[in-house]
Amino acid sequence: MMSLDKYATAGEKQVVVELVRLLLEADYALTVFDGEEYTVDQSTSSSEVLDALATTGEDVIIADKEVDVAYNRMSFELLYGNAEDGSEVVADYHASDLTTADGFFNKAYEVIA
Repeated sequence: MMSLDKYATAGEKQVVVELVRLLLEADYALTVFDGEEYTVDQSTSSSEVLDALATTGEDVIIADKEVDVAYNRMSFELLYGNAEDGSEVVADYHASDLTTADGFFNKAYEVIA
């Protein structure tokens, strides 16, 4: 059983699963920091990333993608337990290109709209 099933609300799980799906579909490699340690490093496996989430009360997903000669990096801070419907699970995000990050943020929340 994945920790998301046990510790995240149904709405939070929907948003997080969609965010991971969107990032991987766009060819990003994902790293997971659970607030204590890096539990996944540069993975392109949905199951590996999802299994690592919600083992603590917060996670950071770091998404990296090589574009031409530079990296496009985004990070999404996830906090669990703030809103049953999942509307607050992505507490913050940072990116070298905020327009791209905004797109992933907004698309992930469409699953609960």
